[in-house]
Amino acid sequence: MNGRRYERRLVRAFEDRGWKTLPSGSSGSGTDSDRPDLLVGKSGLPVPPLAIEAKSTRQDAYTVREGEADQLRRWSVSFDAEPVLAFYWVGPAGGNTSYGGWWFRSLAAVRRSPAVNGSGGHHLRPRRADRAAWASLDDLDNGRLVPPHNSVERE
Repeated sequence: MNGRRYERRLVRAFEDRGWKTLPSGSSGSGTDSDRPDLLVGKSGLPVPPLAIEAKSTRQDAYTVREGEADQLRRWSVSFDAEPVLAFYWVGPAGGNTSYGGWWFRSLAAVRRSPAVNGSGGHHLRPRRADRAAWASLDDLDNGRLVPPHNSVERE
């Protein structure tokens, strides 16, 4: 399954829980504009709208390029949204098992690797083993994001 299909699954998961969603028609590498994959919000919750960059992987760790994180951060500041990474860890190849569905974390709380990459930036490395520190869809429904909102770095 490709990344866009996982993004559509994520949209459905939010909509099934009563969230309002606005998927981006052209996010990521398809444009030079700063755009998240998805903007979601739900009235009555103590968190601002969430600007989400969605990823899926079979690996124990996934590298989010610093430039991609910067785009999400800039867009979120301009919209007063919380920049969030959403990860779906896919089960083993050939299997139909996931490792627990979607997991969410504020971009500011994702561990940065200490090494500088070849292009001069840092990679952000969310790890599957760290899932317990991430929020689930149930947590988001209850207004809980790890860490609490207001973590957007203002420039």
